[in-house]
Amino acid sequence: MILSIIIGLSIWFVVPILLDGHIKKKNNKKALKMLCKIIGAVIICWTVINHTISIL
Repeated sequence: MILSIIIGLSIWFVVPILLDGHIKKKNNKKALKMLCKIIGAVIICWTVINHTISIL
């Protein structure tokens, strides 16, 4: 569970920072940041829901 949360947070925060210099257009940068936020949030939510269900 902890590993999945760390992966989700790293996708949410670190990946946009690392890929920021490789993308030139401003709209594409915004789209990449939004995509990373969505993917990171989905991973974190999925992990929390899966852990909650396994406890019950």
